[in-house]
Amino acid sequence: MCYRLRVDSVYLIAEIDENHAEFLSESFYENGSLGQEWRENHLMAMPGAPSPPPGKIQIVSFFPTLQAAQTALKMAQAQWNLQLVDLAPTENKDWSTSWREHIPATQTQHLWVGPPWLPPAPNKQTLFIEPKMAFGTGDHPSTRLCLEEIDAFCSSFPGCTVLDVGTGTGILGMAACKLGAHHALGLDNDSAALGYAQENIQFNKIHNMQVSNQEMHLINEEFELVVANIYANALRELAGALCKKTKKYLVLSGILGPQSAALEMLFSNLGMRLSVKHEVREWVCLGFKIP
Repeated sequence: MCYRLRVDSVYLIAEIDENHAEFLSESFYENGSLGQEWRENHLMAMPGAPSPPPGKIQIVSFFPTLQAAQTALKMAQAQWNLQLVDLAPTENKDWSTSWREHIPATQTQHLWVGPPWLPPAPNKQTLFIEPKMAFGTGDHPSTRLCLEEIDAFCSSFPGCTVLDVGTGTGILGMAACKLGAHHALGLDNDSAALGYAQENIQFNKIHNMQVSNQEMHLINEEFELVVANIYANALRELAGALCKKTKKYLVLSGILGPQSAALEMLFSNLGMRLSVKHEVREWVCLGFKIP
């Protein structure tokens, strides 16, 4: 839930049980709040803003003066058990664009991926991604690990064919094309994701990548490189089809550390040979070769 913000001189962030959030919000408005933002656990906050724990809501409320904010806080504390997260003057900046400061670029050996407002790195292939919805620009560990594997494979096998399963923004397939793949196919069952991927493909002037919602087993072609950056449950369900579509190398990511051993065993039992295992924080990327 989110109200239109009017940013003035002081912001107050209070965390409260979700059952009392509406009452706290009303109280803040009655005591001079000029606008509010709600941060909920199941919704992605603005980049750089932490999410509250389950069952809690953070209300970011803006007030014209420090005294008004302090008065509203005292009134609320007299009625509910809440936690003060922050109380400070707002920065004198353009809040409509300041969120951009938190969107980083990502680099591999031969590739730079970032939002359009950042200058790309020299002497690298450039891929622009406009952040939308919950999509980032490749800085998530699972995506970054995939990008590094794609960079290494395309450097060794220029002109390869690539299948990107669960393409999302299209970032992995587009990266492969930028790094020398002959063509790439991105699959996704989310129509919104496919539309966004197509926008990115056109924006980056990539002519050798297509996207589709077709089921994998209906595609006759096999691919030298297959990449799937999706949840572990989906990797288990698609394991057989992923192996059948792979001619040389299979990259799996979106895997949490405790899930990796079972997936290693599953794909090994299907005839794949584990080649690499990379881990960043809690995320794991597995690379399998055809024996």
